[in-house]
Amino acid sequence: MADMADTGVSQADLSVGALVVMDALRSLEPELQAVMAFDLDGFTAAESGGYLGLTDQQVRDRRKKARKILAAKLGITDSERSRD
Repeated sequence: MADMADTGVSQADLSVGALVVMDALRSLEPELQAVMAFDLDGFTAAESGGYLGLTDQQVRDRRKKARKILAAKLGITDSERSRD
């Protein structure tokens, strides 16, 4: 792992960034929050769907919708998102 001094990013900047992302996540509809929580915890669409009562495709669709909303709220462009 890179030393923070090597990245040019301070601990304060990281903390502010984390708060901004958390606020964006909290602004999502509850179902989209749940899908993103499972995604961030590394669950597959099938696993998430099993817990949420959704099909794999419904989880993928909601995850895509949530990511699009989050990108807009965080000012991330389509070209930046395509690296995903």
